[in-house]
Amino acid sequence: MHHCKLKLAGFLAWAATVACRGVPAPSHEAREECPAGDVNYTQLAKKLSKTAQIYLSGSDAFDAAVARWSNLSTPVANVVVVPSTEHDVVETVNFANLHSLPFLTTNGVHGSITTLGKMTHGIEIHMSELNSIAIAKNGKTATIGGGVMSKNLTDALWAAGKQTGEHMMIFLHHDYCKGNPMTNLERQ
Repeated sequence: MHHCKLKLAGFLAWAATVACRGVPAPSHEAREECPAGDVNYTQLAKKLSKTAQIYLSGSDAFDAAVARWSNLSTPVANVVVVPSTEHDVVETVNFANLHSLPFLTTNGVHGSITTLGKMTHGIEIHMSELNSIAIAKNGKTATIGGGVMSKNLTDALWAAGKQTGEHMMIFLHHDYCKGNPMTNLERQ
């Protein structure tokens, strides 16, 4: 059940994103006041794939990753992890849990849900590299990476003569809880 919650949380973070970007993140002073503790992110880096990235506060890459389109209830992260494999996500979540750190998955643009501002420190898991879309040969299902933007998904499905129906969210929710990140597709 715990795995189901993690998969569902990742999916919901992806589903809640919007197609805007560019508002600056909170100041570095706000991040420095966060209770990051004595977390050694080198230990996390050793568990990640060679192509995964870790951005620390103060770097240009970090600032770009945490930039938001809205300053409404802005969450604060101390570090950004950009996974390149599903295993990187698992290792990052396990690391966060081991160190009692909150984590938030994003994919390049961010929602404006007011509860996000309750995150005053922790790890942002930036899913942008996990942006694959694979339509099964039979054309009835698709596997969608956690970093896929909705426009890219719509375009890929349309090009394949497919589209999602209004019940896509239900299918994804149901299948994710079974450990199967697939959805049924409809003909155009």
